[in-house]
Amino acid sequence: MAMTTVSKGNSIEIDVVRASLEPDYEILEELGRGGMAIVYRAKERELDREVAIKVLPAMLAMYNEFVERFQHEARTAGKLEHPNIVPIYRVGRSGHVIYFVMKLLQGQSLGRVLKERGKLSVGEVRRILIETASALGYASRRHVVHRDIKPDNILLDSEGRCVITDFGIAKAPGGQNTAAGTSLGTPKYMSPEHAQGIKLDGRSDMYSLGIVAYQSLTGATPFDAEDPFAILYKHINEPLPRPELHSDEEFALYAVIERMLSKKAEDRFQSAEDMVIALGGHVSEPTLVSQTLPSLLVAGQPTEIIPTPTYGTRIKRFWTSDWRAWAVGAVLIVVAGTAVNLLTAPEAPPAASIAPGTKTPVPPVVGSSTGATSARLAGDSAAAARAAVTPPAATKTAPPPVRQAFSKCPARPTQPTLLVDRIPPQRRGTTLPVNFDVCGLRAGAPFTGDFTFRKQNQRNPFSRQADVTKTFPDVAATSRYRRRRLIDLAGLSPGTYQLAVVITTEQGRDIGKTVNFEIRER
Repeated sequence: MAMTTVSKGNSIEIDVVRASLEPDYEILEELGRGGMAIVYRAKERELDREVAIKVLPAMLAMYNEFVERFQHEARTAGKLEHPNIVPIYRVGRSGHVIYFVMKLLQGQSLGRVLKERGKLSVGEVRRILIETASALGYASRRHVVHRDIKPDNILLDSEGRCVITDFGIAKAPGGQNTAAGTSLGTPKYMSPEHAQGIKLDGRSDMYSLGIVAYQSLTGATPFDAEDPFAILYKHINEPLPRPELHSDEEFALYAVIERMLSKKAEDRFQSAEDMVIALGGHVSEPTLVSQTLPSLLVAGQPTEIIPTPTYGTRIKRFWTSDWRAWAVGAVLIVVAGTAVNLLTAPEAPPAASIAPGTKTPVPPVVGSSTGATSARLAGDSAAAARAAVTPPAATKTAPPPVRQAFSKCPARPTQPTLLVDRIPPQRRGTTLPVNFDVCGLRAGAPFTGDFTFRKQNQRNPFSRQADVTKTFPDVAATSRYRRRRLIDLAGLSPGTYQLAVVITTEQGRDIGKTVNFEIRER
């Protein structure tokens, strides 16, 4: 959300908010405002952290309908705990100020990014789709429909993560209904069933996300007109305009977007998970907590306090311990050291040779033999001695070769590829070693590895085992990078599995490989 300077016309309003929230929050500046709310950057005094505070304007706080809708947004978003949904910290009312506190995201909205850049790359659009769909799928499973997915409601934080905000018109179980004959939303991004006032589910949000993806890929929305009703008519009746595409990656991504924008909800992806899989992503499920056990709030065990002995106490304890054990240990160390010295001692040099006709021993030749030989032939023992002590000429020896892990990559990889070793049958509950090679990345290039285990031949849908995904960040040491990962199989039941290994490069490109293996009983 773009930051704006507080103008003189807003000074009275911000002074009222500052005075009402003074005990708990320090209002720093106004971040932005819309038709339904004003957002301020503030500092929470108790926890010494910056937050965003969304306030209902004073002129709307007098109407119960707007107050209820504002509080409905806070209640709806507050129930959703997902890394791609902005978290709500607190909902409150102080005097005439109605507000809720949420996490302050440092970044920009997707709408601002598209205004600056026009359109995005295939990898960027794919990432936005996967992360946003993951959040919408989570909300849909809890029967929450956002109903206003658009670029301005998708924020990109400082780490590049997509976060959904503004659940002001979301429909939740037990929530309010829009009045008959009316529809709330943004016409350019509304689904056909939304435009017709039909009951909505998560597939409507998938359509709106498809419009966002179309705009991000091509630079424009597919349906536009000066009259909002003309735009809604196009959503309902006109076919999807086919944009100009150039690469295979664009054609593959557009095929997914085209299905997301089907006129009939039953022709689209029936869940966000199906769409993520179609994009080549993986659906992660929590595996640390068993799904068969109830979730309980358990009090943590108290931390033990262990007295640390002082230096003098340690010396005293050392000398008062069993001296016999220390004596035996010292003798064994001395004996072992003596044996090592005898075994590793250098061999004695050979005895000095005696030249015929002389009593002076001639030392062995150490360096260049020319001087020593002539001295021996002349019987000059002094010259032989001088030659013998001549230091050897310095020789240049090559450094030992650097040993690298064996890699199955080509000698000179021309493009990024992934190789995964065959996996033999494993025992249930053991640790699985996964050996793989990352080829063609530059040395020092970061990447992320996703390891997804999918059980095969699951005929009973009620006992279906969810996919399990493990993610590991890594950095390629060389262009022929051999890696080994140890993965715990404790949560997987016996059967045949497909392991999908996918690495995501720093450019957002995914490279994958699959291998099948079997888990057996102990």
